[in-house]
Amino acid sequence: MLEDYANYLSTPEGGGVNALEILRDIRMEMRKPFEDVRSEWTRLSSDEIFTAVTGETVHTLQAGKLITCTVKRIDARANCVIVQLDSGVTGVIERQDVSDSPFDRLMTKFTLDKSLLLE
Repeated sequence: MLEDYANYLSTPEGGGVNALEILRDIRMEMRKPFEDVRSEWTRLSSDEIFTAVTGETVHTLQAGKLITCTVKRIDARANCVIVQLDSGVTGVIERQDVSDSPFDRLMTKFTLDKSLLLE
């Protein structure tokens, strides 16, 4: 009976509304008024919090994945480059991770505020 009424509501005479789910919710509310149908609250894991804050996931930041970032600082004293992803996450590229070929200074490989595509 409920499905028949929902089908009628989806027709042009009924207003063209897809109302079956709404009608089921109304029926549940009539049977058990004020019942809380939400699932039990659980604490978020650190991965879920990280994803909620940054939008990054284990899939977008996995090893071997290409990512775009911007060079924010070249730290010659610490032999590293500070980069920032589009999502705002800050990262560090250590000198030994820059190239397999020998080079003298990090400044020869990086330019401030330049976008990089990293693997």
